[in-house]
Amino acid sequence: MGDTWQLALSPSDKKYTLTVLQGAFDAATDSRYSGSYDDSTPGLITGTDSSSQQSFQFQVDADTGSITGTLNMQTASGQPLVAAATGTSYATPTDLGRLKGSYFFMMASRNAGNGSSPERIGGQARIGDDGKQLLVCAQGLFDQAGNCTSPDSHAKQELHTFALARDARTGLVKVSDDKGPQGWLNFQVTDLGGYSIFFDRLGYNTDTPPVNRTGTAYLTRTPLLTAGTLDGNWHCTDAFNPSWHSDVTIRGLSLNWVDASAQTGTEQLYLNQVTNDAGKLLNLPGVITTVVQGGTLQNDAAIIQPVSTALFTVEREAANSLGMCQRKKS
Repeated sequence: MGDTWQLALSPSDKKYTLTVLQGAFDAATDSRYSGSYDDSTPGLITGTDSSSQQSFQFQVDADTGSITGTLNMQTASGQPLVAAATGTSYATPTDLGRLKGSYFFMMASRNAGNGSSPERIGGQARIGDDGKQLLVCAQGLFDQAGNCTSPDSHAKQELHTFALARDARTGLVKVSDDKGPQGWLNFQVTDLGGYSIFFDRLGYNTDTPPVNRTGTAYLTRTPLLTAGTLDGNWHCTDAFNPSWHSDVTIRGLSLNWVDASAQTGTEQLYLNQVTNDAGKLLNLPGVITTVVQGGTLQNDAAIIQPVSTALFTVEREAANSLGMCQRKKS
């Protein structure tokens, strides 16, 4: 959705406050919801607000502080809404220069307000040495000279520049460009040995006339992955289609899945590599190319992006969407 909400917990009386920092659809910015929560189950927080018919269920990873789960609410028109949520327990460093460097990203976005024109894009991003500028190479990668180029012969890369400024009140980072505000960044250190940044985007694009777009980008800066890092069982949902889901099992360099319609498949994983439209593998630390059994790198590949050992994103090429996969608790 591209919304940014901040959850504050009061352990003494088990009360919570949810503040809307930005709302792309029916939740008004700066509106607040309060209620009671329960954290008696380790790693799980559930909350309810009977007056607004709102509830949430969040898993908090003990190692990374990452938050995943669902938020149930009613829209302003009285319609029920279930939103997948991801977040962090970290405040952004006061010195944004600590975030400098190159990141891989994947993003799901759509028009704000009516949710039309859904799109899934990926590429690389760079945060400058002082942490005040974000360069986004959409549908491309940065070459050794720092130029935004496309590894595909038919794709058109686009370079976008954003300004970053830390907000002392929230501990998050405001994002803007020459069109105005573009959303918020929040940050976490991951158990993969790097950083992950969540970019809740809400702002006008460069079209003529400009269109207000909303969505979420996941930026990761991860060292080389090794086989076994993602071993286990996962549950995946879709950014745009709440009825789609898939259960995934990963063992070494093999991935097996079964979706909601009971279709199954097996795929092979290529660690620290992406493929171009010619089927050539390119080295890129921290990402995974997956290919369906019997398929080819040229026609049947998708990208998996580990955000932590408890969360990864995956391309859904046919649906032009993004899947979000959470590790199942044993």
